[in-house]
Amino acid sequence: MQIVEPYNLQNLLQTYQQIKTDYKLLDDNCRIVTNDEYSVLLTAQLREALNLPGDRPTMIQQFTDKSYLKSALKNSLIRMPKYLIFAQDQYRKEPLSTTFWH
Repeated sequence: MQIVEPYNLQNLLQTYQQIKTDYKLLDDNCRIVTNDEYSVLLTAQLREALNLPGDRPTMIQQFTDKSYLKSALKNSLIRMPKYLIFAQDQYRKEPLSTTFWH
C-alpha cells in the first residue's frame, strides 16, 4: 500500500509508474478502479492519461456533474424544480449580484 499526498493526477501518475517499475508490471496487466465516489473523475483522468481501459472523464461527467445532468434533462418530459448553477468565478467577481434561476 502507498499513500499519495497530495492526492492529485500528477502524483498518482508518478506513483503508478513507480509501482509498475517496482513490480515489473506491463500496462496490459494493469487496471485503475475506485470505490470512492469522490475519486471517480480522477480515476477516469488517470485511465485516460495512461491509455488504460475504462471510462473516460467525458463519460463520467454525464453522471457526476449535476449542471450537465440538468441541462440534458431540460427539454425532456421529466419535471425539475427551479435550480441555480453556482458559478464560482462569477461569485468571486460579484458576490452580491442578482441570482439567475433556470
